[in-house]
Amino acid sequence: MIPVYFAIHRFTTDDEELNEQALARLIASDADFVASLCELDELEGALVIGDASIVDDLGSATQRLCFEAVEVLSAPGTPYEYPYFTSNTRAVLVSSVDGTTIALTGDDVPAREFSRAALLPALYACGLRYLTFLEGLGRRGRALSEVELAHLRPFAEGARVALTAHGLA
Repeated sequence: MIPVYFAIHRFTTDDEELNEQALARLIASDADFVASLCELDELEGALVIGDASIVDDLGSATQRLCFEAVEVLSAPGTPYEYPYFTSNTRAVLVSSVDGTTIALTGDDVPAREFSRAALLPALYACGLRYLTFLEGLGRRGRALSEVELAHLRPFAEGARVALTAHGLA
């Protein structure tokens, strides 16, 4: 299994990366932390794929890496270029012609190769967890969550359809 998860950056005295488990603990126990998340217009952090950390706006990373890239790369022999939302950096994912692997390269990520059958469902599942995270923030008062969810859900559906069509769901 390929670890794929999102993390939020919290800026205190240092830049702290909070993975999904740390976020769940803080959301359950720290009302001030939840309030600070609810005030943010954009959630910055990282989408982590194996040991490659793509640091960017999480809404953009979720849309493009967890959903759009999954839809495109579910067909063998296809490339997907990810231009970061918050910088001039880019990452490229390429599905092999035989459909067995996906290569990841980029300006700020180590070159890696993953099983296509493992990576695409893992990316999609990460995106769904991010949607659940946004729903939770929305229930706690983050007004922008509903806007983001309305924007992201059609991309999630496109990825789901593509995974199913290519036998990867």
